[in-house]
Amino acid sequence: MTLRELATVVVSLVVLAFAFSIFDEIRKPLGETFKLAFFGSIAYFGGRAIWRWSALWSPEIAWVLLWKGFRGALGGWLAVAFSIWIRTLSSENYALIILAPISMLMALFFVIVGVLGGAAGTCIALRGARAATPHQRTVIAGMASAVLNLGQVVTQAWIFFHD
Repeated sequence: MTLRELATVVVSLVVLAFAFSIFDEIRKPLGETFKLAFFGSIAYFGGRAIWRWSALWSPEIAWVLLWKGFRGALGGWLAVAFSIWIRTLSSENYALIILAPISMLMALFFVIVGVLGGAAGTCIALRGARAATPHQRTVIAGMASAVLNLGQVVTQAWIFFHD
């Protein structure tokens, strides 16, 4: 990330925050634009940092990260199953006092692991496709890791924010 890119993001967020405080009649669209710019800039610069860092990975490190991504996806899908089971419990069940927060913490942990695993899988797949001799196995494994990880992230979000 260069200083110019950082300055552009900071200035745009400051302008949006200033406009949000002044214009009352369009506060809702400005608020949504501010959120989009804020989280979009985090995703953009985070993605660029992971992409640059992935250039330093040896093939052995890439495969270790892929296996960790697959294990994270497995744990995430088990957390999805646990969250679905929690939703089926009766609201008069006292076990929900303990199980619901545990389910939320598991979901949060595996969503973070899923986003990182999806990013690593995507980087590995793209690096494998852009190599001098493309590695088909690496590309397929990286994309499978990304899909499995991001699939459980979307499913967890749907479970907790649906209804």
